[in-house]
Amino acid sequence: MPAGAEIIVVDNGSSDQTVASVAGAIPRQQILECGDNRGFGYGCNRGASRGSGEWIVFLNPDCVLRSFDQNAWDVAISRPGVGAVGFRTIDGSGDDSRMRVLRNEPPLLCPALQYSWGVTLPKHFHTRLSAFHVKDRCAPSRRAQQRKAWLSGAALAVNRVAWEQVGGFDEGFFLYSEDIDLCTRLRKAGWMLIGSSCIEVSHSSGQSFGDPSSVRRLAFGVAGWLTYVNKWRGRRTAGAAYRFFRMNCQAARAALLVACIFRPRLRARALAKRRDLEDLLTLLSGSRSPASGAPGVDLAGLVRLALGAEQPR
Repeated sequence: MPAGAEIIVVDNGSSDQTVASVAGAIPRQQILECGDNRGFGYGCNRGASRGSGEWIVFLNPDCVLRSFDQNAWDVAISRPGVGAVGFRTIDGSGDDSRMRVLRNEPPLLCPALQYSWGVTLPKHFHTRLSAFHVKDRCAPSRRAQQRKAWLSGAALAVNRVAWEQVGGFDEGFFLYSEDIDLCTRLRKAGWMLIGSSCIEVSHSSGQSFGDPSSVRRLAFGVAGWLTYVNKWRGRRTAGAAYRFFRMNCQAARAALLVACIFRPRLRARALAKRRDLEDLLTLLSGSRSPASGAPGVDLAGLVRLALGAEQPR
């Protein structure tokens, strides 16, 4: 990182030895303990308010800085009107075949398929569908700016002037889609989003949940997606999107039942995935305590807030 950069570690209510593990590496005053977990955006906003630099760099705890090019960084931030810079991100295994920088907002209903069938089908389906809207761009593109481009919040630099103008992350998002929302507001405020190879990070995505298709991760993804749809496309559209998601969940359950009948050797796996789908719907509806809970977070409440009313039947 640039010489003289402030390093601020935000602890979002961890229950392990996170604070103790970093206390010896950086001054104690640079560790910000939030006390409880109020969401990704809340923690980032608290950290940003503690710093004073012209640029704010956000780096997820499951990201590892691989390289930094000072000259490329200087070029990136010297462009007039640049509000945010995204970095080259490769997966935790070191695979650089799909380097991701500047992305396109996914089609409205694409996440509904990802979050419903993501439980049912193999992991690579979930990974490929989630990457459907990813575009590999490292150079500024005016054409891309005209579309609904966004940068991942896992490794992101934001100009402080732009950050303060749009008000930082919207804390109405608990987890997921807050970066898409931030980039939408930056674009609407006239700021440019660019991708740069000045910083390269390795991102072991979803380490908070272990499995990219885990029930908890999918549930948070649904809540974040609906929050974004409600904010930018309205309550009725969010309600329709949620009904489409539930319809696909039911279709996935039916497909798994068929697999149980006609593929006996897959029965145990299919039954386990049906239980996962039931847990996913339970987490989002709050109808009962699921087998795969999300301690301390009312996901059903997040969905109700995202829809702006009671959940559609």
